Amino acid sequence: MNLSTSLIAMWPKILLRLSAFLVFVLWAFSAHAFGGLGHAIVADLAQAQLTPAAAAKVRELLALEGHSQLNEVGSWADEVRNDPRFARSAPFHYVNFPRNSCTFERSRDCKDGVCVIGGIAAFSKQMSDPSASAATRLTALKWLVHLVADIHQPFHAGYGDDRGGNLFQIRYQNSGSNLHWLWDTGLLEAAGESRQNYVARLQASQLPDAQAFSAASPVRWAEESCRMLRDQEIYPKKRFIDRAYVERMRPLVDQRLRLAGVRLASTLNALLK
Repeated sequence: MNLSTSLIAMWPKILLRLSAFLVFVLWAFSAHAFGGLGHAIVADLAQAQLTPAAAAKVRELLALEGHSQLNEVGSWADEVRNDPRFARSAPFHYVNFPRNSCTFERSRDCKDGVCVIGGIAAFSKQMSDPSASAATRLTALKWLVHLVADIHQPFHAGYGDDRGGNLFQIRYQNSGSNLHWLWDTGLLEAAGESRQNYVARLQASQLPDAQAFSAASPVRWAEESCRMLRDQEIYPKKRFIDRAYVERMRPLVDQRLRLAGVRLASTLNALLK
């Protein structure tokens, strides 16, 4: 068989792989473009719950970069992933649990404090350090706004064997994707609401006991997210995501967004007295 004949025989496989690659590229671009919605919602919810003292200090820090609202920096930690200064920051966005275990073990799950739980602890310490520069405290603020939201997305405290749902392939709206993306972006977009309307709806729906849910305990938050994956049938039995799945998951998504907003505000109120 000559080279031309070989290429003709291989062409269907080449087309299939090229199509899969293009789907991945288009999905990645879309996720980058819209993935900040959840972070902006959490930031808006938190800002509305800040004490006057914390709100004033937040405004003072944000003004260093010409910002005034937390939602303006909610996605900053994702945007700097390609910045050499933050080249090794990716593990701060998640914590991995072993399959079927949702009990955090620091030596196993967060070595050297490099996980979302350790990140929240480290940046909280920077925020509360009176000797830290304003620029350092602003960076810590931006990290906290992002990481407190991340830890409430169940797949950011998921199982290591599928990389937090990134390796769990699904089909949604006639396109291939993965379960992590669906919870990061797809379910929020499916609501078809503007950010302002989404926030207003969540603000009108109170938590059963906001005070009980506001304790600043990142370990507890991560274990909650993990238990959701274990107990709420978030992993679909079939890889096709239908409307019924989206509707069943929406209250869970809304609950995590509300909790993240309450807890981010509680954290900042405690650190910026």
